Amino acid sequence: MEDRARLFTRGHVGVVILTSTRERATEIANDALKLVQRYEGFELRLLVDGERKTQMREFMTRRRDVVVGTPGRIRDLLENEDEFARGMAKTKMLIFDDTATMLTLGLRDDMDAVSAYLPDPARVTWIYTTELTLPLRQAVRTLLSPNHLFIHEGEGVDTPPEPWEHVKQYHTVLPHASDQLPHLTKLIAHDQLSNPGRSRVVIFTPTARVAQLFTTFLRHLAPSLPAGGRTTFHEVHSTLQPGERTAALHTWVSDPSGSSVLLSSEISLKAEQYGPCTRIIQLGIPPSAEIYAQRISRACLPSADLRADLVLLQWEIGFLSWILGQHPFHPCTTAELGESLTLLAEKSDSGPLTSFPPSVPATEALDQVPAEIRQFDPGVAARLATLPELFEALKPQVDELAVKQTFASLLGYYIPKSGDLRVSRQVVIQGCKDWPRACGLQGEAYVSPEFVRRLGMEDTRGKRFASAWKERVGGMGMAVRPRMLSERFRTRE
Repeated sequence: MEDRARLFTRGHVGVVILTSTRERATEIANDALKLVQRYEGFELRLLVDGERKTQMREFMTRRRDVVVGTPGRIRDLLENEDEFARGMAKTKMLIFDDTATMLTLGLRDDMDAVSAYLPDPARVTWIYTTELTLPLRQAVRTLLSPNHLFIHEGEGVDTPPEPWEHVKQYHTVLPHASDQLPHLTKLIAHDQLSNPGRSRVVIFTPTARVAQLFTTFLRHLAPSLPAGGRTTFHEVHSTLQPGERTAALHTWVSDPSGSSVLLSSEISLKAEQYGPCTRIIQLGIPPSAEIYAQRISRACLPSADLRADLVLLQWEIGFLSWILGQHPFHPCTTAELGESLTLLAEKSDSGPLTSFPPSVPATEALDQVPAEIRQFDPGVAARLATLPELFEALKPQVDELAVKQTFASLLGYYIPKSGDLRVSRQVVIQGCKDWPRACGLQGEAYVSPEFVRRLGMEDTRGKRFASAWKERVGGMGMAVRPRMLSERFRTRE
């Protein structure tokens, strides 16, 4: 009897956990290992992209009590590996982790395919999510039985404050797209001076192309920063292979420089994978209010001057007013940032050691952290003053093809979000057409009339759309709800 049980456990999977990304699957596997180690003989298999032969060898020769992987990877193995398919045929439990994110990433077909293969009558299915979106409700009808149960883990319990409620949040509306790169550089400089010796800045961008392009640009502008060329830049986005993303995250988390910057467009990575940081910068609108809240919750470095900055262009203001209304934003103009930066730079130049926390010089004295990395060179204010010159020198070196590809990615990102922005698609297209100026190019990008026509818009409607936009912003450069607009007019009367 024991031999038969042993053969069964070696030949069949007990629990399957599907999650959104390779990184999230690795995180779950590490946590699950701590649990299964308490039970003698229990083993776990992690199935992600990039290690097919090794994974299949372990799967075929060892126990497979718990399998953790991504929907696409599991589906691929089910369709192409007979041994794997036979091992999954008697699975008793299927768990979908972070389901809303999987649906956002377009993994619905893979989820359905895996669910359809597993034995339905004898299977228990769990769906875990932090938000009940419409796509998720639709998926529930397919993935769960009609008499499924909904369990709210916080029901009957006082809900503690959200982590993001403790983070100081600021928003800046830039007058021109060409102000984006200089403003980002100043925000990085501000954090290096506010958290000297321990600055860790994460910049979230709308698309992977923006993260890739702006990483290159910011490296060129780095000499104007307080830490100068010692500032390290990292990037994590979908254009990297899974193994490259994992390596980049590891390098970022273990970066000892005290002045590091990470640019990312990922929406599925969790706080633990990013590690502690001192500042979150959201460039452009985030994918959703929930994702923005998750992102700024990652600014969790103890005893640091925590801050989150939302940097928008004028046509993006509607998202701030309508979607992020629950967040306690404080306005931060470019002039205010410049004044604060000047004061911090003067303080640093007057006594560099006094601007660093006491622990940093003490650590340097023990040779635990190289002083040449942690300590700012003299002349911080003078370096900051070189930013306009460096930006002008960058413009002739810009790769126009890379900018055009990035512009196309922005169109794909922003056009579906015109409803969240409370503007027409024509306004969104015009805003994206102006964006190449952020990279120092002259003039706007070209969008063919055929492309506009396919979106169901005609050029003759532009004036009416522009008029509607002016009504929405009330002629004051900020989006307002219709009720607020009517109240303003009644007050004037």
